Amino acid sequence: MENENRAGWEFLLHQAYKEMSSQERKVANLVLEKGSDILTYSIHSIAEESDVSEATVVRFCHTLGYSGLKEFKIQFFSESPATMRRKSYKTQWGDSDDTIVKNVYLGARNAIDLTFLSLDQQSLTKVADLFAKKLNIDMYGVGGSAPIAQYARHQLQKLGLRVNVYSDIHGQHRTMPQFAEGDLVVAISCSGETKEIIEAMLHAKSAKSIIIAITDKVQSTLGRLADHSLVSFGGPFFCNDVNAYSRLSQLAIVDALFLEVAIRVAKDRDGFQENFAVRTRY
Repeated sequence: MENENRAGWEFLLHQAYKEMSSQERKVANLVLEKGSDILTYSIHSIAEESDVSEATVVRFCHTLGYSGLKEFKIQFFSESPATMRRKSYKTQWGDSDDTIVKNVYLGARNAIDLTFLSLDQQSLTKVADLFAKKLNIDMYGVGGSAPIAQYARHQLQKLGLRVNVYSDIHGQHRTMPQFAEGDLVVAISCSGETKEIIEAMLHAKSAKSIIIAITDKVQSTLGRLADHSLVSFGGPFFCNDVNAYSRLSQLAIVDALFLEVAIRVAKDRDGFQENFAVRTRY
């Protein structure tokens, strides 16, 4: 279709190239030179390698009609042959075993690719800085989000952090009066509208605690309450389940956060790096 072809980033780039400033052309040339490798570049690394300002990179994206680098990357990725332009990897009742395995593999890969292409590195860095400074962290996740919170606790405890997980309504209610200013609170909800999580975060917000959200929906109630949001991507999985792929993305976000915190802790604590293998063998 003509409209679909006109939406392609490469078509737009070539159409706009003559009208670009000399600085924007440097960015365009780098994008064309690097191809799909550009998906791994941050706005800072693109600016540095192109010898332009970060503002110029943003202007380049605007010239092509995108809101910023994240949207450009997502469009770039969606047009790559590996994605085969497929929007869903949902398994149906009549699917064969081979189709099921392929759906899960491609659905998981697609979810993680989109999550990290659009990940706000500044937000992740700020959260890692907060985790490295706080010895006590409270995590909230109910239902299918509870295992994500438990995995985060498992990882972060390797770094000597005290992490509490609250996955039932009774435990959450007992903690609500205890929120204090500056407390670090992590809330996990794919929809960002889980009733129990929102209730707890409203108490945390009123106490001026620092709220970190891991969610698919940055514009959700949870996203609006949060001071920092780490956004996951997913897609339909099976029947009414739309969260399975998102949770794989959230586990990957937790691992990225764990590693960034580990590097910070190692710099600040003498002997930590040498003893890390002993801490993590269990």
